[in-house]
Amino acid sequence: MILVTGATGGLGSAVIDTLLENTSAQDLAVLVRDKQKGEHLAAKGVSVRYGDYDDYQSLVKAFTGIKKLLLVSAPAVSHERLERESNAINAAIEAGVKHIFFTGIQQRKDVDYIIPWVTEGSRQIESLIKESGMAYTIVENTIYSDSLPLYAGEKVLEGGFYFPSGNGKIAFALRSELGEAIAKLLLQNGHENQTYTLTNNESWSFAEIASMISEVSGKEIRHKDVSKQEFLSYRLAFDPIPEVYLDFFAEWAAATKNGEFAYTDPMLEKLLGRKPSHLKEFIAEYYGKSKA
Repeated sequence: MILVTGATGGLGSAVIDTLLENTSAQDLAVLVRDKQKGEHLAAKGVSVRYGDYDDYQSLVKAFTGIKKLLLVSAPAVSHERLERESNAINAAIEAGVKHIFFTGIQQRKDVDYIIPWVTEGSRQIESLIKESGMAYTIVENTIYSDSLPLYAGEKVLEGGFYFPSGNGKIAFALRSELGEAIAKLLLQNGHENQTYTLTNNESWSFAEIASMISEVSGKEIRHKDVSKQEFLSYRLAFDPIPEVYLDFFAEWAAATKNGEFAYTDPMLEKLLGRKPSHLKEFIAEYYGKSKA
């Protein structure tokens, strides 16, 4: 049996959707803190199991009888992330899980660049997984195309794209396609003790992204490579997003500028069996002229 954590979130939902299309619901389970949120899956025959990352025994109970476990990483800005994901890994060991899959974040391996709230925690979790004795598959995802509007801000069509990323690039991919690819990994035999990076086939700078937004919206949009403080001041003036998240975006921009997300890997296309959707497709849908 396969169990998916975070199954009511964006990535987890995409994984479950593909699993349901390709295998019996009776072979699937999900972990939820609120069983009501899993009712739609229970109605399809999926085993909905209660578990709380702060309640170790609830995780052991939920993971009992599971062969493959997909641990969808918690939000990167969560300071409790390391403790909670450690609980999940230890509970999986105690419950007898054979193979753990973990979703991490794409980042270059040949440098010591630290992304605050992300890099150190991810490295510690991955080390715990590799030392757990379970077979493991680590999936390092690129940045979601779906998250681009958060980086751009609500006023991008009026004021331009303020983002302190220099000429750095990101190989954005749709969350739904990343979820589809991960589901296919779960359904296949093998992949023990492997680390895969899932990216689009090309990467884009924010100047290129601004140009694409201009083309589909009919408005001239330019990328403005401002300082971190200028970015924060501009966005805080109108954006309802809490400052801690904007600060996180600024750190993400710095990582982008350093080239952490620019490299591409063919594994996503290989798993999908087709080319990943071009970023412009998402931009056209989100910023198209009818919505401008």
